[in-house]
Amino acid sequence: MKITTDASIFEIEPINVIYPTSCDNLVDSVRELLKNRQPFTMRAGGTSIGGQAIGEGVLVDISKHLTNIVDFQKEEKEVVVEPGVIQDDLNSFLQPYNLKFAPDTSTSNRAMIGGMIGNNSCGSYSIFYGTTRDHVKSVEVLLSDGSLVEFKELSEKGLSKKLSLQTLEGDIYRFVI
Repeated sequence: MKITTDASIFEIEPINVIYPTSCDNLVDSVRELLKNRQPFTMRAGGTSIGGQAIGEGVLVDISKHLTNIVDFQKEEKEVVVEPGVIQDDLNSFLQPYNLKFAPDTSTSNRAMIGGMIGNNSCGSYSIFYGTTRDHVKSVEVLLSDGSLVEFKELSEKGLSKKLSLQTLEGDIYRFVI
């Protein structure tokens, strides 16, 4: 087996490394890991220095295949991406529209949007441009019970509906409120 590393000083040998080929394959793979109570670590670009992108369980690496810009709405200035899109690639795509995905990270040529969201990445100009969370409108998330949910801004009615859910998603909303 191969020892895995990231930008940290740590090295860990995982049980296995998998490379989901689509978002559906990612969801199916993670649900199977959850069902089997198999420990796993999600990995994007591995640019953090705290060891978050390596682990002893199964390493789920989204950097090879989940790298697509899925949709772009110029008028709304909104883009939908898979988690393995590199920040500089997204900004190159957005440049003709005079748009940029902030923050200005030092690792923008290899940092991936999924990891940036997970870490709330920021950069030297985050006081001016904000952190990653300031520029994310919604995220689709696979929860630890295997449910796929979208987190986004909600109206009062929408929040009330979420708070009444008797699911892990509802528990999360009740905990946060």
